[in-house]
Amino acid sequence: MNTIRISLKIDKIPVPVFGVPIPKRINPIIIILTGNKLWIRGEIYYRSFQETFCKRSLERSNRILMRRIIDFVERLSEEMDAKICFKLDVDAEGYNLPDISLYTIITSVISSSLVGDEIDPIDLQKSLIVIDRSLNIYSDYIEASRFAFAMRRNIAFRRGEETVDLGNDLLINKVNVRRHVKISGVEEDLLEGEIGDLLTKLVGYYILKIIRLLREKPDNLENMIHHKIKILKKFWEILYNIHSRKYDYIYDEWRGVALSEMIFNKDLNRERQNVK
Repeated sequence: MNTIRISLKIDKIPVPVFGVPIPKRINPIIIILTGNKLWIRGEIYYRSFQETFCKRSLERSNRILMRRIIDFVERLSEEMDAKICFKLDVDAEGYNLPDISLYTIITSVISSSLVGDEIDPIDLQKSLIVIDRSLNIYSDYIEASRFAFAMRRNIAFRRGEETVDLGNDLLINKVNVRRHVKISGVEEDLLEGEIGDLLTKLVGYYILKIIRLLREKPDNLENMIHHKIKILKKFWEILYNIHSRKYDYIYDEWRGVALSEMIFNKDLNRERQNVK
């Protein structure tokens, strides 16, 4: 049995902060690297398939995330022709992170620990996306999070197009998920024909406006971003009948919408002014 001991601090967490999923439509997504910290400690070990016992545990994790990671590791084991086992503790220092972010990071850490530094980070993520898809996970949000994590950059992602680098400014200090709300299917009347086209274009338009703001970096960036967030929340309400004045919405794949607090970096404008 070969054992790899891990004690890692991840200090930039990819979160799909800006995006509204519309079924059967393609729209841009913005992944922001937040200032949250994530400690991953424990051990990963692999053995031959002939050995029967294989412990796979993830402390401080919900059942849905745990099941997804076990499924991923089982498929990774098949690809590597070895039984991969793990016992990990995941500590977000008192904050609750979206499952999308945790899935991206934990599967990346397990995989990179096994293959070492020989493979380029982006090439590794491309391989992990292939594994995701073999598990019937076709998620633009997870793919975007994977590329942002590999690049260590804020990015804009749209399937079939080049990823847009939005720099590495710390826009959001912390994200804290307060609770999840399951979302049901969108009414067909909102997806078909001119109405569906219009909603898709409007959501895409406001995401592109945010991309432009993040590239141009005006002095009043935070206020302008907050204004766009309020507009995007309206689309969530139209499509999914979600209403929350207090919290922002983050799409969280298997668990619906993460109602979250987002703490913006108050020093960002001051830092830019000092640079000027």
